[in-house]
Amino acid sequence: MKSLILFFSLVVLLKDSLAQEWRGFALSSRYRYNTQHIAFADMNNDGKIDLIRSGSQSVTVLLGNGSGQFSHLASWNVGKRHQQLATADLDADGNTDLLVSDYDQNCFYIFYGLGDGLTTAGYKYTLGGHARHLAVADFNDDGILDILAVHLGSNQPIHVYQFFGNGTRNFPTPVVIATEEPASRELKLADFNKDGKIDVFFSLSSIAAGFILYCKSDGTLSSPVYMAPFHENEISMGATIADFNKDGILDWAYARFGDFALRIGTPEGKFHLVDSIPNTSPFDIEAADIDLDGVYDLFYAHNDSLSYSLHNGSTPFTKFIALHQSPRIPKFVSVDINKDRFMDIVSFDTDSIFVYLNLGNSLQSPEEPQKPIAFELEQNFPNPFNPSTTIRYKIEGSTFLTLEVFDMLGKKVATLANEFKPAGSYEVQFQARGLASGLYFYRLKAGSFQESKKMLLLK
Repeated sequence: MKSLILFFSLVVLLKDSLAQEWRGFALSSRYRYNTQHIAFADMNNDGKIDLIRSGSQSVTVLLGNGSGQFSHLASWNVGKRHQQLATADLDADGNTDLLVSDYDQNCFYIFYGLGDGLTTAGYKYTLGGHARHLAVADFNDDGILDILAVHLGSNQPIHVYQFFGNGTRNFPTPVVIATEEPASRELKLADFNKDGKIDVFFSLSSIAAGFILYCKSDGTLSSPVYMAPFHENEISMGATIADFNKDGILDWAYARFGDFALRIGTPEGKFHLVDSIPNTSPFDIEAADIDLDGVYDLFYAHNDSLSYSLHNGSTPFTKFIALHQSPRIPKFVSVDINKDRFMDIVSFDTDSIFVYLNLGNSLQSPEEPQKPIAFELEQNFPNPFNPSTTIRYKIEGSTFLTLEVFDMLGKKVATLANEFKPAGSYEVQFQARGLASGLYFYRLKAGSFQESKKMLLLK
């Protein structure tokens, strides 16, 4: 009997081991474009991820087939030197819109989507200096997306512009936050102080390391709060924000000349250095859960290559595996192109775009792919309820999301989720103790996706 129990125990252990056996990446396609930046969105409303690239003076839309292949739809010339792209449904018409920053022209453009992959002519918004970073979020919680634009460079300190949306295609005069810092490598959105508001993080090309602009109750941003000073001559390159040790607090990994460092976040908003990986010479860095084990892994770009390291949540990042070789400094984006929950990698430089598909784990056969996951907010169960109910939701790619509950007057009564999450299905319990009987709304916001549902509390 003991032998039989031991046998079945070994079978279970072997099955668990196989489930964690990840198969790596495979090159799916290559496209010859001089590319400065790329973005991904469903531009033609067919449920498949499309690719948008910008070069020095042009923008191109490539339609995806859902399997890692893309075909040219349209290109157009705009501006002089593009810096970044962003996508979102700004006017809430169900079509994805495109934002393009232009460094030399000191502006950014909004191209409103028509639903077939094409767009309107560009709406131009002028900044006070060289335009670089772009981001979209609902900072003031009014249900309407806002735009964050940044100018910097050529001895101009960083200026942050908040364009608050009003439900039309005309954004009013922005709120401007001026800083004294001359340059920024990265901009990230996250809720650092867990107040339910979206804060803005800058990784700086200086010994000041980085700062956070905390979002205030009215949606405007605070003055810079510096995160952690570097040592002398320690300069930040790229940076990423994620909860690497799964303690519910955001951590900070950043590239430096010669190595990269990992700082673990604390409840007090500090970041303590816990790991330094020498001899990596990274140029850029990004976090993603590559093997879907619930723990964030790392990608980094070297002068001539792109590599990744898997993480188990406890041991340091030590083994890096080369994914892509290039005679140029590569840039990269992680995105779930084929909606199988595994994050794929797209590398690009001034010559080509390379699409690498994530092969998933060893138990996923080509004949039986994992079921694609799209954004979805399910009806709570039970409903009506007292005093607790379960809310399930799905997200199709790694993203920052919020799940909040409101009463009939629009007052927020609970924040159930407010963090970055990898693609997947989730559920959360809502406890309504202390609330009066009545109708409540719960709302999921993840990137440009937003959906609300009603639930009834009966006591």
